[in-house]
Amino acid sequence: TSFTASALGIRAILGALCLTVLLIYKFKRRHLSIHNNLMPIRYSYSYQENDQRFKENWVKELRSGRLVAIKMLGKSKTNGQDFINEVATIGRIHHVNVVQLIGYCVEGSKRALVYEFMSNGSLDKHIFLKEGPSSLNYKKSFEISLGVARGIDYLHRGCEMQIFHFDIKPHNILLNETFVPKVSDFGLARLCPLDESSLTLTAARGTIGYIAPELFYKNIGGVSNKADIYSFGMLLMEIAGKRKNLNAVAAHSSQIYFPSWVYDQFSEGKDIEIEDSTEEEMKITKKMLIVALWCIQMKPSERPTSMSKVVQMLEGETEALQMPPKPFLYPQDKPVMLGKSNTNGQDFINEVATIGRIHHVHVVQLIGYCVEGSKRALVYKFMSNGSLDKHIFRKEGPSSLNYKKSFEISLGVARGIDYLHQGCEMQIFHFDIKPHNILLNENFVPKISEFGLARLCPLDESSLTLTAARGTIGYIAPELFYKNIGVSSKANIYSFGMLLMEIAGKRENLNAVAAHSSQIYFPSWVYDQFNEGKDIDIEDATEEEMKITKKMLIVVLWCIQMKPSERPNSMGKVVEMLEGEIESLQMSPKPFLYPQDKPVVNDEENSETTSSSTQSFKLLMK
Repeated sequence: TSFTASALGIRAILGALCLTVLLIYKFKRRHLSIHNNLMPIRYSYSYQENDQRFKENWVKELRSGRLVAIKMLGKSKTNGQDFINEVATIGRIHHVNVVQLIGYCVEGSKRALVYEFMSNGSLDKHIFLKEGPSSLNYKKSFEISLGVARGIDYLHRGCEMQIFHFDIKPHNILLNETFVPKVSDFGLARLCPLDESSLTLTAARGTIGYIAPELFYKNIGGVSNKADIYSFGMLLMEIAGKRKNLNAVAAHSSQIYFPSWVYDQFSEGKDIEIEDSTEEEMKITKKMLIVALWCIQMKPSERPTSMSKVVQMLEGETEALQMPPKPFLYPQDKPVMLGKSNTNGQDFINEVATIGRIHHVHVVQLIGYCVEGSKRALVYKFMSNGSLDKHIFRKEGPSSLNYKKSFEISLGVARGIDYLHQGCEMQIFHFDIKPHNILLNENFVPKISEFGLARLCPLDESSLTLTAARGTIGYIAPELFYKNIGVSSKANIYSFGMLLMEIAGKRENLNAVAAHSSQIYFPSWVYDQFNEGKDIDIEDATEEEMKITKKMLIVVLWCIQMKPSERPNSMGKVVEMLEGEIESLQMSPKPFLYPQDKPVVNDEENSETTSSSTQSFKLLMK
């Protein structure tokens, strides 16, 4: 009897083991089957039957017949933090206007996200059409806008934690087969407890043209859900206008900065003309544009209080909406530095170490410094005529600088920068050339000052690496945002070009409240004038002054080219161009504010790195 019982027990154990092995085998076969249905094992981008390739995105049909989109992630600079963010954020939420994450894949450094397939692609393909009519009428555009607003409102209020997206833009709004919009791409998202109203970031994040100004300008407000409201406003403006908000090659120069032009139209009692539109469509569009103008106010406190309020405004009547103040691109008359100000005195150390060992007639002289505990001070030679901005941005009365003196100042600054690049033991890249940092002595001799953001580079090297953009908006070279371009002395050449344009024009380059909207972006207007064979009119100017100014402006247009490779090869060359004859200067290509049709993310935040203990290829399916 005991033997029989033992035999039965052994058989039971063996049966259980066999069943376990069978289940594991079936699970592995199912796992492998799903694995092979999702993507090629070798991560090859070669075509396979029933596969389509869209750059880093794949479309694949599962065994169930369901189409999915597989987003391949490139090599991450944050040790996969963007991947972890996206999985952790979107994996636990559900809303009709938020894209659904079905699963994810990991193998070593290779990562992929598996989403529900959106057959109509991203919104930008429908509103930025180069040819032919848009596939979206104004009613459908409004429905998409309202859907996106509801999706963002859900992210802010409908989850266990507030989710701040930080990259709302047309490229990240996907459309399904019935054009229902879905908010996607949570790689830059951050979580915030429901009982807190703001969070701290160590660097700007998002895409230029949609980033809320408080991510750059720390003095206008904290970073909160209002950042997404701003980005939504810029998106809404583009949906309503079916064009980009900032377009340096707009057919009419008065429409370069679309939000400013729209405000001017409404302010003058005009409506936005839409070809072949009904009265209802005109009304819908006007409502969308007014809501957009509220959302993109410079100060977060002046925007709608929440996305819920934005939804309410969109659902309400146009007549109930008041006109907001005019939107600005940046804080007026308040240039503010990018990056953290709390650098444990690094800016002070930079300035002492950099300027303390150089000497040039066009570089300000450091006499000494003081340190006592956390208190620090720099002692400079006194410049009796103050900074250059006071003389070229005068609100009343004539400028104290004639055009000959302006040229001499420009040439002096160019020589000073050339010395910093070539005349010292190490190259000194200033990174903050602007009128406020050019001081003038009693004879109006210019002196470059403020070396807090400067960096040293060996003479035998041509570029250096930065972990974040640095400088002042309006003068920062684009390669400091767009990391696919190297950072070199050409960054200072760009900044000098923007400075030189302001000296020649005696006005700021980007001015949303310019008397003539065609001159909002001054460099573009100047190029158009020259391209049409016109000269820049200067009141009571002599022929010589007109010639000097034109030469300065042509040199400018070369210095502010988008690509560093298209700018002059050195500040020495710039000095040569300024000293030479105007007849020897060719016209440059048209300058752009940003790479055309290439939205690029600026996100260099030093996040905590999280390593995955997963060694094998994994797929989690809901």
